Amino acid sequence: MLIECHDCKAKVDAEIIGHHTDNDFFAVKTFLLKCPSCNSSLIAESHEDYKENEQTWTKPVRVYPKPQRSLGKDIPPIVKISIEEAEKCMQAAAYLAATAMCGRALEAICRHYKTKDNYLGGGLKELKDNGLIDQRLYQWGEELRDQRNNAAHATDTDISSQDANDVLTFTYAIIDYVFLLAQKFEQYQARKVKRLKSKETATTKT
Repeated sequence: MLIECHDCKAKVDAEIIGHHTDNDFFAVKTFLLKCPSCNSSLIAESHEDYKENEQTWTKPVRVYPKPQRSLGKDIPPIVKISIEEAEKCMQAAAYLAATAMCGRALEAICRHYKTKDNYLGGGLKELKDNGLIDQRLYQWGEELRDQRNNAAHATDTDISSQDANDVLTFTYAIIDYVFLLAQKFEQYQARKVKRLKSKETATTKT
């Protein structure tokens, strides 16, 4: 099975030691794997899916150790491409490139929301002013912007593995807030309104 090995930092054809299928509402296949290069133990999951009423399975993703992030379908492709490239750069220990790709992901968020300012700094401020991010996330975004500038331009600045990992973590936090948590809150509010209306209807009938 082709999977990313966290130690080898490469895609390997891992040996399947065993597997189990959890037959829940949407079934999950869990695989115990062994890397052929370093003998590390890996655990991967594949989720049941349906296309045109036919059962399919998603591409296996490593869930242990150091699980890879799985981006949902609600993330715009322009953002997803950049953050996935950042992950690949981290796997290859290309920390300058990973940081630059995180900056590109932030630019993609601004472009998705059609900010008027073409520069990242102005775009982030527009996102804050429009209520799409809060003050804390804006501060994180400003720090990411500085790191992106250091990575993208020919300077003598070095970016460590820890710094690049932090930049990636902050970028994911902004993506989660803008695209996932905001949507979940809207869905929660809609359900709350629906429940209140149901109660009012029931009260009126009685």
